[in-house]
Amino acid sequence: MVFLFIQLLDIDMVAEAADRLTTYCRERAGENLRSVVEYDDDGYVVAYLREDLQTQYRGDKFDELVHQAREVHKQLVAAGAKGSPLGSAQATVHYFENAFVIQLVVDEQQGYFATFNSSVGQTLGAFITDCLERVRLEDSAE
Repeated sequence: MVFLFIQLLDIDMVAEAADRLTTYCRERAGENLRSVVEYDDDGYVVAYLREDLQTQYRGDKFDELVHQAREVHKQLVAAGAKGSPLGSAQATVHYFENAFVIQLVVDEQQGYFATFNSSVGQTLGAFITDCLERVRLEDSAE
């Protein structure tokens, strides 16, 4: 297992929860797991990054991903605080061309995200793609 520690003052702060999440995701998705990241307002820990992706995500690349995750996190917390009829946010799923991202909301500041090859969510990906095609058909028909 590969561990990278980024932007943390205390390396010993690697949470057991991140390890449990990584183990579970590896058991379920195998090599389709790309990364597992724990974040809060003060920093983040890359608990797992698949070996073939390590050169691709050096430097500012992970900083950018974590910044985006924090922004989504803030929006989800704010939506739940406004008394949404859906209740408070627990997680989101993001579908990108090359990956699925599951983002878990633990509390107002702490969260996790795990990235997977897009093949992991083939059924969900196909459903989302079909929905998008129908929306785009509507747009092109006007």
